[in-house]
Amino acid sequence: MTRSSTPVALAGTTRTRWISRPVIDLAVGCGGWSLPVLLLAYVLIDSAADRWAVVFYALALLCNYPHYMATVHRAYAQLDDRQAYRVFTHYVTAVIVSLAVAAHVRPALLPWLFTAYVMWSPWHYAAQNFGLSMMFLRRADVVVSRRERRWLHSSFVASYVLLLAAFNQGASRDRVVLSLELPDSMAWTIQAASALVFVGGSLLAFGSLARRTTLKALVPPLVLCSTQALWFVVPVLVSQLSVIPGAQFSYSAGALALMHSAQYLWITQHYAQRESIRRAGPSGWNRPRYWALLVIGGVALFIPVPWAASLIGHVDFTSSVLIVAAAVNVHHFVLDGVVWKLRDVRVSQALVSTEDGPRIPGSPTPSVALVSGRRRLVLVTASVALIGLALVDQFRYALVAGQRVDAASLEIARALNPHDSRIHLRLAAASQRSGARDAAEASLAAAIDANPHDPTPRHAKVKWLIESERLGEASRENTALLALWPRDPDALVNAGVFAQRRGDVEGAVAAWRRALIEADDRADVHLYLAELLDASKRPVEAVPHYQRYLELVVRSRSSKADPRRVALTLIKLADCLSQSGQPNVAATQYTLAAQIAGAAGLTEIAAAAVERVGRSR
Repeated sequence: MTRSSTPVALAGTTRTRWISRPVIDLAVGCGGWSLPVLLLAYVLIDSAADRWAVVFYALALLCNYPHYMATVHRAYAQLDDRQAYRVFTHYVTAVIVSLAVAAHVRPALLPWLFTAYVMWSPWHYAAQNFGLSMMFLRRADVVVSRRERRWLHSSFVASYVLLLAAFNQGASRDRVVLSLELPDSMAWTIQAASALVFVGGSLLAFGSLARRTTLKALVPPLVLCSTQALWFVVPVLVSQLSVIPGAQFSYSAGALALMHSAQYLWITQHYAQRESIRRAGPSGWNRPRYWALLVIGGVALFIPVPWAASLIGHVDFTSSVLIVAAAVNVHHFVLDGVVWKLRDVRVSQALVSTEDGPRIPGSPTPSVALVSGRRRLVLVTASVALIGLALVDQFRYALVAGQRVDAASLEIARALNPHDSRIHLRLAAASQRSGARDAAEASLAAAIDANPHDPTPRHAKVKWLIESERLGEASRENTALLALWPRDPDALVNAGVFAQRRGDVEGAVAAWRRALIEADDRADVHLYLAELLDASKRPVEAVPHYQRYLELVVRSRSSKADPRRVALTLIKLADCLSQSGQPNVAATQYTLAAQIAGAAGLTEIAAAAVERVGRSR
């Protein structure tokens, strides 16, 4: 949020390190509570994910949404601010709104808009942490040299680059998030280099500062630097070493977004209070009215548009929610980048100095200004309507949160808003569990109608047709899906399966090879292709796919490798190597298979592998 530049001298000012109180500033403002909150999120929430999803959705009303409104208030509340930032508050805002409207009309734009939000979001977090670090140093009267600033800034930038490389490593698993699909080796190299720069830049900056200032003055920026590590470096490390989901989701919702929003509100409230007092005196600040504005304004930013777009325009509700979230965030990032700069004298006066600056009489902020009776009635009516809609939205979300929601709750949610493909898919799954086949088919058709631009409902229908043993219909549905999304990996895998069932070996091989071009990390597809090529007496072609399958299985963090399958696959690989004229290499694979099978107590498989070792020599 705050951006640092060359210090501005403010004669006669006194400084204190703290914005509120030390505990609040260090825990909320500097992110000192990150470790316990993230531990709670990663350890405890996983065991009750459904319940916590509802909690975080409710907290968005009181924290996440208001923090966006805080920036809107900062940029638009005063005439002089609107004029100073006119290019951004008028023209750039108009462009972003136009993009959001276009994404509702042309759903193909949604992934681009949402990806911009996801990739920009951590930079926004990093810039805020860096700006607050510089603010605390200046509040402690620490003069930071250009070299020290560059070192510290480079460490924060490097942590962002590290996370960005993780976001773009391999193919995306989310239809609305695009990826550069960096190879593992390239992504890991970038991450390792960025981690070294982060550690080195931090040590150089704080080592230099520590030689000429007290540790007490460095505590807030040190805590912020550790927060940066916990928000950026640790999630990547954890995702590489465990089964915890990818970092993208942590940045769009959940604990990290909540902590960032709380941090943002902590500093924006301080600024708003100082500005109100400067403009209208001590009586000009009204905290309850300011927070009411943020909460109600935050609701207005996020909730009415998806409901109106779906109920009136019949746009898929879930897609509209994503479009609005992306547009509001991008707008927030743009405005934040221009309105919170410490080189701005008013921002510096409010955030660095303890003096209130010269009064501007007769100019109260809109959040505390008196309004006429008619205008007050309009505002109260609109506020009540927004709060009512927010409660309905919360109620509907609570109805559908969870993996196995009962059909009755889903029917209530569908009655509230029938234009939501996600609800129809959940209803189809509930109907399948209860054996209501006709209802399941009707819900799948409704899901496709609600969002014909999303392949997910069509995939669900193909899967349901396969499970219902209606293979001809499933094949035709899958062919129609491929006509719309010719690079869809799942549809290509299914096309290969259907071709194999028809006895079309070359069709299956072609489909699976195309699938691997789109998603080379699909271990199951490599095994399908290897076994088919092996059975077709094409051992040379089968070998690399057996090898890739084993590599992916061994590296996989999602599940423990099955020793039986690994040993059998090693034997098949060795057979192909032997047939390809590589008996010595084959012997090593037979031996490895025997060791794995023997360690797992699979004596028959171990004996078969040992027997083959002798034959290969």
